[in-house]
Order: sequence, then C-alpha cells, then structure tokens
Amino acid sequence: MGKMFEDENQKSAEKLTKKHSDVQEVESLKFKIRELLSEIDTHEKKREEQDALVKQLTLDYDVLKQDNYGISLKLDRNQERLRTEMENGAGRLYSYYKRT
Repeated sequence: MGKMFEDENQKSAEKLTKKHSDVQEVESLKFKIRELLSEIDTHEKKREEQDALVKQLTLDYDVLKQDNYGISLKLDRNQERLRTEMENGAGRLYSYYKRT
C-alpha cells in the first residue's frame, strides 16, 4: 500500500507541477499579447500621423502648383509685353533714323 500511496502522491505532484507550468505559460503569453497590442497601437498612431502628413503635403503641393501656374502666366505676359515694347521701340528708332 505504501508504494501505491507514493505513486499517487508523485502523480499528484507531477499534475500540480504541470498545472503550475501551464499557468506560468498562460501568464507569459498574456504578457506577450499585451506587449504586441501596445506595439500595434504605436504603429497605428505613427501611420495615422504619416497619413496626416501626406495629406498636408498634398495640399501644400497643390497650393504651390497653383502659385507656380500663376507666376508662369505673369512671366509669359511680361515677356510678351517686353517683346512688343522692344519691337515698337525698334520700329520707332528705325523711323527716327530713317527721317534724319
């Protein structure tokens, strides 16, 4: 009977040890899950910040593109006006020298 009692005690001890080991593993996995969820949150926040930055850069780009278009139009008009003034000035200068 003593041997049987010892075997049962040993089995009970092994079960308790296994149960304790399982509890530790479960707690370890829960901790790891919390860490990973925190990491996911961090990456989501960074992605949201980057999305907002890309949106702002896109808006800035559109504004600069419009500004550039306006400046190009003014430059073209000024160049055309200068060309016309130079042609008119050259024509007047030619007429002046032709008369003299």
